[in-house]
Amino acid sequence: MKLIGKYYKQFILKGLVAMGFGPIVLAIVYMILGFTGVTESISVWEMSLGIFTITALAFLCGGITVVYQIEELPISKAITFHGIILYIAYTVVYLTNGWLKEG
Repeated sequence: MKLIGKYYKQFILKGLVAMGFGPIVLAIVYMILGFTGVTESISVWEMSLGIFTITALAFLCGGITVVYQIEELPISKAITFHGIILYIAYTVVYLTNGWLKEG
């Protein structure tokens, strides 16, 4: 438990820095969807959901890099943990926003 508390502040700070870029990434995604003809307009709900989920994803992506600073954690386990967390997070965000088709 001490290990988690020690790096908690760094996780939060790194996440806060990274989440500022979330809305920019979302704007790029929606521009690509518009340019490719996938969508011409989106609802307020879709835009709001996209902003919240991408901002949360950016926070997590920025914060999770703290695993590489944990000296007690072997690099192979840190890489595996980092990859698994990001895979799950991206999948949840993409499915939540309807950017991937289920099944």
